[in-house]
Amino acid sequence: MRYSHEGSFAFAPGPFAGGYPSTWPRQTEWADQSISGLTSQLGPGLVNDMRFSYLFISFAQHPPEAGDCPRCLGMGAPSMTVGDDVSIGIASTTAVLGRRYHLNDLVNWQKGVHNIRFGGDWETTRGGRTDVGDEPITLSLFSPQNVRDFNALQPAASQIPLPATFLTLVDILQLPFQNFSVGIGNPFVPQSGFGKARVSPLVHLF
Repeated sequence: MRYSHEGSFAFAPGPFAGGYPSTWPRQTEWADQSISGLTSQLGPGLVNDMRFSYLFISFAQHPPEAGDCPRCLGMGAPSMTVGDDVSIGIASTTAVLGRRYHLNDLVNWQKGVHNIRFGGDWETTRGGRTDVGDEPITLSLFSPQNVRDFNALQPAASQIPLPATFLTLVDILQLPFQNFSVGIGNPFVPQSGFGKARVSPLVHLF
């Protein structure tokens, strides 16, 4: 019998170059594999060899937690992009869960100068992937320079007020938004084929 385990954790920058740590995905992975075997002498010249293996894998990518980067701007906020240069928050989650069972059995029969081998191989895999996007919302905001350019062409009564600095999430939310995206429906409703067993029976005769 043999058992192996692997677990990993990562909190690192994503593909967006201007992203603050609040946009970095939190990734966790867990994998277990067990293999067992039994060889039996069933009679004179008759041997049975059986092997069974089980694989479990779990992967999740989700928004960072407050403890990953205390006092970082945008921690816990939805995904927000300011102009073309700055991004804070994250609004997506990915989860992968899978299990695989594999059974192999082989009988070897030695009769005089003749050798006969026969057996079977069976495998089933269960699992799937769930992706959640724009949860609770993904925002695109005008940059402070965009607002200043707009204000320069407007009378005082029509100008958009801007804070003197942008050091907090409240300051950033004073910017007007260009567009937004929200998720609709239940993301945890299984997709077509999710969770169905995939059975691949295969028998070899020798």
